[in-house]
Amino acid sequence: MSSGRKRIWEVWKSNAKFNSEIHGEFRIELTRFPMVAQSLEYLHEFAKSTAAHFPNLDADLLPFIQAMQNWRMPKGGEPLFLHYRHTFHSVTEFENANILIEKIDTSVDKLEMILDISFNVRSIAYLADKGAGPNKSILHAVPIKYQYGVGFEIEERAQIAPVLIHSSKIDFESHRVALNHYQTGMTNFLLGDDFPGLIDAAFMQFYLCVEAILEASGEGEAIKNSRKMFKEPVSEELIKDLYRVRSQFFGHVDPTKPEIIRALDDEVTSFEIQKQVLVAKWLARDLLCRITGCLSNNRKTRLYSDLGESVDFSGDISLLQSDFKPPSSKKEKISRTAL
Repeated sequence: MSSGRKRIWEVWKSNAKFNSEIHGEFRIELTRFPMVAQSLEYLHEFAKSTAAHFPNLDADLLPFIQAMQNWRMPKGGEPLFLHYRHTFHSVTEFENANILIEKIDTSVDKLEMILDISFNVRSIAYLADKGAGPNKSILHAVPIKYQYGVGFEIEERAQIAPVLIHSSKIDFESHRVALNHYQTGMTNFLLGDDFPGLIDAAFMQFYLCVEAILEASGEGEAIKNSRKMFKEPVSEELIKDLYRVRSQFFGHVDPTKPEIIRALDDEVTSFEIQKQVLVAKWLARDLLCRITGCLSNNRKTRLYSDLGESVDFSGDISLLQSDFKPPSSKKEKISRTAL
């Protein structure tokens, strides 16, 4: 779900006064993934060909093609830029450039699909053309990202020493599948929102860890198996929450659901869904420690939103009805005052 989340952009604009149209182009910095440079080179070659003038070219993609005519292959470690031609016809249009930034971001998605490549946008800048080519930066935008934090407090450190001392008793090999899912989830978790889809991936890996341990793809069977496997009861509310959230938001979801539509357009609803990864991580770690005998701590983890809120989950099931209650199917948006 989160891979389709509407990104929030932090935009800086020049205070310089403009009395006429502003000509220039956007420079969209991309992550240097394999074959991205070659994909940009292809767009440059296409832009210079007569094929670029076909009337059926998508109107949202035309500004890219027009600007890519003057693109050059970067040297050495120079950044990779996708170009987008645009003229601001008024000061008002320039002041409302955030709308255009979002449109460009969405249009990049179309190029990615057509080229079968990932253009991870790092920043977007607008270079004004004063007659010597686009060279004066008057706007700069960067995506505001979710960030995760993992604590390592004094009491947490004290719990690790005895586990290390008796680590020969921990059964890692019998539960390699679950362990691999958990560690992959942690990798995605700590990368946070650097690349689209990592939050989804982290949740799903933690979910798959739980599924592998409980050997169940449904909540009823998972609860039944947990009762058989562990003498000390596992929170059935946490298991129910995990399986339901997975089905509602991270599985094969219904894209027409109001809460899914809101999450694509509203950062508050999106954050309410993203928080569920903390619950999934806590339960996966708890079950993994139980079944392997690795009785170390479940370290405090925190999610920081682009709205200034931060939350953590430490196994308190009462929070499933408050701070960690998933969005409902009601049509009204979640109020910002709840944050």
